[in-house]
Amino acid sequence: MPAWIFTVLSELIKETGDISLLDREKPRMQKGGGKTVRLDMVLTHCLRARDYLAGDIGSDGTGESVLVSQIFAKGLNDFGSSSV
Repeated sequence: MPAWIFTVLSELIKETGDISLLDREKPRMQKGGGKTVRLDMVLTHCLRARDYLAGDIGSDGTGESVLVSQIFAKGLNDFGSSSV
């Protein structure tokens, strides 16, 4: 799951002060692997990960695990406080 991306990026931005990395383009793969579909900015990857995780965390016991949910919440908090 992509929950780790927020914590990693916030730490990288805090360490380097380089927020331009969010504008860099990286390949996006098809679901389940496969070939590269297109290039997306790192920020776009983050937004897609956020949307995926936010939509996949349910209170009815389905969706992501508690651990992934906690990593997601911590990552969003870290990302939000990293002066981005």
